[in-house]
Amino acid sequence: MKKLFLSSMVLLLFSFSIIIFQMSCKKSASAQSPNSAVTTVAFIKETNQVYQIWTCTSTGTNLTQVPIPSQYSVGSVENIVTNGVVLFAAQTGTNPVLINLYSCNIDGSNISQLTNEPAATNQIYF
Repeated sequence: MKKLFLSSMVLLLFSFSIIIFQMSCKKSASAQSPNSAVTTVAFIKETNQVYQIWTCTSTGTNLTQVPIPSQYSVGSVENIVTNGVVLFAAQTGTNPVLINLYSCNIDGSNISQLTNEPAATNQIYF
């Protein structure tokens, strides 16, 4: 009787150890959508014949205007904002008319002229 009781206990402990081992080895995988990254998109909005740069997320939220000084007459904008930098083409001056490519931070600061085209070329960007 004693041997039967001991063997039952050994089998019971063995079955518990197998259950614990299976629970610790259980793996679960959850797939993530490849389109889950939210990006910032820039676009031109015309209000009263003044073109402004606006941004929003790829989900359409967080609509924000990029404040560009009035000396830059914005003509086009690169659609995707990379590392918080917006690329845009703008006209400066009226005589001669100069159209160049500029970059700025998403908050409108740090405007930098990227090209220096002579007045006669009138390059088209984007």
